[in-house]
Amino acid sequence: MKRLLLLIGFLLSPGLAAAQNGFFYSLDPPAPNAKITVCVLPTPGPSPTPCTATLSAAAIFSDAALTVPLANPNQLGPSGAFGFWVSAGQYVIQLSGTVTKNFVVTLGGGSGGAGTLPRLDQVLNQNTNKLFNQGGSTIGFTGGPGLNLSGETTPLFIPSISGCPSFASGGLCFDPVTNNYTLSNGSIDVIGAFSTTTVTNNHVAGFLNTGGTWTLQDLGAVSNGGGTPSGPTIISTNITNIQEGDSICYDSASMTFVNCTEGVPVNVQTGTTYAVDCNADRGSYILFTSTSPIAVTLPQASATPPCDANMFTYIRTINATVTITPTTSTITDGGPAGATSAISISAGYGTNIFSDNTNYFAKLGPFRIGANPFAATEGYDITTVGKLDWAEPNNGTTGTTLNKMACNDGTGKAIICSHTTSTTNDPEGVATTGIVEAPGTTGNTGICAFGFCTVFFDNSATAGHYAQLSSTVDGDLSDVGSTQPTNGQAFWHVWTSNSGANTTGVVRITTMTELTAAAQNGGGKTTVQVNGVQTQPVANFSDNSETSTWSSSNSGNVTTVSYHPAHGLSFTIGQPGGTALTAGSNTTDYITVPFKCTINAYDLSIDAGTITVKFWKVATGTAIPTSGNSINTSGVSISSGTHIHSTTLSDFTTTSVAAFDIMALNVTTVSTAAYINGVLSCKE
Repeated sequence: MKRLLLLIGFLLSPGLAAAQNGFFYSLDPPAPNAKITVCVLPTPGPSPTPCTATLSAAAIFSDAALTVPLANPNQLGPSGAFGFWVSAGQYVIQLSGTVTKNFVVTLGGGSGGAGTLPRLDQVLNQNTNKLFNQGGSTIGFTGGPGLNLSGETTPLFIPSISGCPSFASGGLCFDPVTNNYTLSNGSIDVIGAFSTTTVTNNHVAGFLNTGGTWTLQDLGAVSNGGGTPSGPTIISTNITNIQEGDSICYDSASMTFVNCTEGVPVNVQTGTTYAVDCNADRGSYILFTSTSPIAVTLPQASATPPCDANMFTYIRTINATVTITPTTSTITDGGPAGATSAISISAGYGTNIFSDNTNYFAKLGPFRIGANPFAATEGYDITTVGKLDWAEPNNGTTGTTLNKMACNDGTGKAIICSHTTSTTNDPEGVATTGIVEAPGTTGNTGICAFGFCTVFFDNSATAGHYAQLSSTVDGDLSDVGSTQPTNGQAFWHVWTSNSGANTTGVVRITTMTELTAAAQNGGGKTTVQVNGVQTQPVANFSDNSETSTWSSSNSGNVTTVSYHPAHGLSFTIGQPGGTALTAGSNTTDYITVPFKCTINAYDLSIDAGTITVKFWKVATGTAIPTSGNSINTSGVSISSGTHIHSTTLSDFTTTSVAAFDIMALNVTTVSTAAYINGVLSCKE
């Protein structure tokens, strides 16, 4: 109690000092930007009196000798600090403006005169709470009026009010029932104090409101919700995923505070072990960045908070496998393994984790990283019933029908495959439903093109047989028996039998053979489109000339058109009209041939005279050809004129050129010629 009273006294005591001719007064507390007026109070009185016309302004000074006057009234600055020297007497201090307050101070002799000490009630207004430390005792006024003088042999009497009903401002009340003191300001703002013998360390202290009076009480030991409560329950929290700017909310289900910031709080973990906290991690995104395997444990699921059905978190790993192991409970990701003691997720994947009050469940999924496609390091398991489909706009007139074969109508839209063109149709797959996909005449239909597709048959289909487009019912398949078709038309493998005509069975499209078979579109063709527009007979693509070779062939459903162009391999030595060439190993030009071809002709051109040349050839490696690599016997020549073209290749020991062979033209004899260009025609 003594410590509390000392604090109050410190806050309310004014600053007084005396020296030389005057007495100094310092405004405490300061009054920033207020206006202060000091007036003489000729008749002593305990109550503050405003400076009125009946009171004269006091002469105040800035020095102890009272020779340098100060303005009165005086406008205070932002600090609000102000002090002045004045003759002994009793004065009214009036504050106005930002602070409104009136009070009386007595400086120097008592009762406004000289030669006597001031009365205590002139220094301390008995209607204003003021307390001072007097040695080991406390002395001062509390509202009432009543003087409190402690530490004396016979302290002043303090009236005892049983039950401590509400009382006037500044009143101090002792309640013998609770052995408590209370201090009121006349409303609910009451200070309670009690002897240290009534308080136990680590107990909870609280205010009790009885009849409008508040008293401070020892409420007993703290209970944090665990064990048998022996006192009031204290709501506590330990939120590990809180960040600056986040919001905190009270969760009545778990009786804890949680992070309720809009959006999902991210809990980044760099280590290789982590224990999920159903309180701290509820509703959060736990991101693991370690490149080493990571072990995550879950608390036991429970029907009571916090690991009950309201528990939800998301776990993702970027660089390494994460193994998630519940304590006691099981966990399942919905796969064929069912509920197990642990699950693992690969790098790049994430999973939802939630409780059903007993066990945990996970929903795995891939992630897109940047602009890259979805990662699928674990693959996609379609088991024996799944499928992959794609979307295509429906034809607006005929459209598509669920579980019927769909073809392209020629404008990029899906239409039911017609039975009248079953031998030449190019089916895209089976019309099916999907996300915002449905067969019909509007929007998009799903096209089942891989996996296990449900489709109508026009007859009884047997598992293990083959099926092709029906020639009698639009959009149906027809079981064509157990022998694989060879007519060049698309076919499918029957996976599940149906129950008769106009009922559905299942076809499988999973192996390379089945994918290839489903992509066939009719028998060998008799025409070929050029640039996708002009249709030409296959016969037009049969030609074998010196400059190119065209050939075509039919094999089953495939028409092959081959084109073999001829290339010119050019060699040049010298300059027309320049210095005459001389025969020798240095009169040679080299080239590398980057493709495989066969020599079928040659050309020679000179500027004058006569010339004989040989061609050299060596396989690619670390050396160029020499005369020992010649592919001519005597060489080829120009004996008259300046140019020759010839398809006679009898002087050549070989006409085959492999890709990246190194070739050369070498002058063996020459007369007058200063320039030679030799070209070999070589057909791919």
